[in-house]
Amino acid sequence: MSLSLIVPIAADRPEYEHTMPYVFNFAEDGVLFCIKSILGLDLRKFEHIYIVILDKLDQKYHLSELLNMQFRNLGLSEKAKVLSLKVPTKSQAETIYECVKQEQIEGGIFVKDADSYFSCD
Repeated sequence: MSLSLIVPIAADRPEYEHTMPYVFNFAEDGVLFCIKSILGLDLRKFEHIYIVILDKLDQKYHLSELLNMQFRNLGLSEKAKVLSLKVPTKSQAETIYECVKQEQIEGGIFVKDADSYFSCD
């Protein structure tokens, strides 16, 4: 059975009009915080990795470019994809549903917040 990792980062907050969401900032080692949040997982177990963002924030802050650069640097560009939603969702669960629907994901999913770090098997 295939397993996909979904990281929803599609909050639509008024402060993002003037400030990029902090999870897209760089840590001291040059890795985005949202990418660091998944590095405690064994990423080899996932067939696909989806980072879900809002299109309007992608256009404003060039988030896809930042994320794709990180994927290349970490050797994840073959399995990682940025999904940019045109319309904000009402909840994190709806964001995950939109990702599954748009990408036609089959098999298991593992959902991970972008603002916390943990490791597990």
